[in-house]
Amino acid sequence: MSAVLSRVGVGCIRMNLLSYDKQERPITLAEYIIENKATVRAAAKHFGISKSTVHKDITEKLPRVSPTLYPAVREILEINKRERHIRGGLATKHKYEQQGRRPCTQCLPPTVENNELR
Repeated sequence: MSAVLSRVGVGCIRMNLLSYDKQERPITLAEYIIENKATVRAAAKHFGISKSTVHKDITEKLPRVSPTLYPAVREILEINKRERHIRGGLATKHKYEQQGRRPCTQCLPPTVENNELR
């Protein structure tokens, strides 16, 4: 595998996947996603390419290039898809905790404890 290395930031070296052969990039992305159970966003950030490029390589090119890797990657992406609403809620919760405040009560769903459901 002939990767072109580039220095990004302080002490961070990443492979430039855009210079890869068309068959190597989907395999490299798939291996990274499998090893790290990474999301498309995390893989894109790690390799310095767009999320749409990662998604296209994984969903369209990988099944043709390496049909044996595709089911494992597809399963991880399905798990990530099922869990994304949970991660989004946790991110919002973390945001408000960092700000030291609670979210607006009008933005919260009604609860039984507060007699808001009728």
